[in-house]
Amino acid sequence: MGYLSHFMKRIFYLLLLCFANNALAQKDSLQISFYVEPYYSIEIGDNTDHNRHAPIYCYNRQNEVDINLGLIQFAYKNNKTRANLGIGAGTYMQANYVNEQDALKYVFEGNAGMRLGKKELWLDAGILPSHIGFESAIGSTNINLSRSMLAENTPYYEAGVRVSYTSKNEKLYMAMLMLNGWQKIRREDDNQIPSFGHQISYKFSDKFLVNWSTYAGIEIVDSLKNNRFFSNLYFDATLGTKWRIMAGWDIGTQQLQNGGKDSQKLWHSGAVSAQYHLHANWDINARAEFYHDHDMVILTDLPDGTSLYGATVGVDYKVSPNFLWRFEYRNLFSNKNVFYIAEENKMQNNALTTSWTYKF
Repeated sequence: MGYLSHFMKRIFYLLLLCFANNALAQKDSLQISFYVEPYYSIEIGDNTDHNRHAPIYCYNRQNEVDINLGLIQFAYKNNKTRANLGIGAGTYMQANYVNEQDALKYVFEGNAGMRLGKKELWLDAGILPSHIGFESAIGSTNINLSRSMLAENTPYYEAGVRVSYTSKNEKLYMAMLMLNGWQKIRREDDNQIPSFGHQISYKFSDKFLVNWSTYAGIEIVDSLKNNRFFSNLYFDATLGTKWRIMAGWDIGTQQLQNGGKDSQKLWHSGAVSAQYHLHANWDINARAEFYHDHDMVILTDLPDGTSLYGATVGVDYKVSPNFLWRFEYRNLFSNKNVFYIAEENKMQNNALTTSWTYKF
């Protein structure tokens, strides 16, 4: 089934050609946006190096001013076609795209699509935002400054083909996806089988949304082909004019193809984030979370039987409609000594982070 990867590439290039001439002729439909997010983080009690000593992939440098994500995006859409291209740089791109090829390490998003019929039914192909989870790689869109362990250990992006439908009243969104793998643009040479996913999102009102997403595919681990099944469920609720609450729960299983109960591994995680609009341009936020991966399916660098927990509090100040200044204290703790702090393995990791996000 190796032809499938080449087939998806051909679909992407074909769709790209479909709207290229229209994009040039209708410049008003082309939108360009910029985003940049400098940050400074410090792990309390540690000054040994500039790497964060926690299983995170955003804001993963300390004791230095750095850029988590700098991004320029181009978006085009008309009645029949659409396309998105995002070029990014920063420590987020370095950490998450480390296994991608050459120039693909800088492609935050790159996809083209066409409408199927007259309804809001679309076919898109290329590098897409992940269909899993409620936290984005773009920090200003999230309740908390940092990402939850739930978000950090699920895909931020994916490559493949997506068929999606949005109802006329925009309450229901559904999508089916054929993917190259779990946060992969390039599929492994010895894996010729595509992965699949689905997403269903329903808005009961303007203030309450429920989303369910799944993933099924084969992951290559130590030259062995493992069946991975994963489910993510979350809700987003606005309470009155002050409160916003988001909560999600993940569960995944991974099993060797030769089967047997002894070969099946399970992990699950959860997070609850809350935001309170304090006054004028000020918001405060908090998060509680856990991550159980006792068989080291995802947290492969940690000891067998490790559980992680976290508590986060933060404050945001909106300097202007485009500029957000954020502060956060985050405590991660474990049932084992997994955090390397001041040249010792400890059970807790405490960090202070501030970021400045600007978009236009």
